[in-house]
Amino acid sequence: MTGKIDGWIEKREFARLQMEFMVKVTASNSDGEEFFDNAALFDVSGGGARIMTDQRDRYFTDQSLELTIYLPSVEEGRAFMKGKATVVWVGNELSMDGSKAGVGVHFDEPLNFNRDIKEKQGSDRGSCGLG
Repeated sequence: MTGKIDGWIEKREFARLQMEFMVKVTASNSDGEEFFDNAALFDVSGGGARIMTDQRDRYFTDQSLELTIYLPSVEEGRAFMKGKATVVWVGNELSMDGSKAGVGVHFDEPLNFNRDIKEKQGSDRGSCGLG
């Protein structure tokens, strides 16, 4: 989707959808130390997403991330998508309450859909690739 809005050129191939899901980020900081972040996926498109984090200083451009995006739970169980992404920008603007900053990511591969299925005697897990 390419267009021009108020002098700014939109370069996205896909439309952006606003939604909010919990996302677990696994990555290494600039010192090579692994970290985990429980952030919020704020909007998503076919090629990437924006996450909101209170750990802005741990992110940098071209950083590799592993994402687990948790979808709303349903009676049958919990579903989530997993995949790899690369940081394309780290925002300076904070959320309304000043606690979170945006991080833009590009999906490196199609996300894989997973689910934990509730059964009477336990839980089972199924998986299939999306994309």
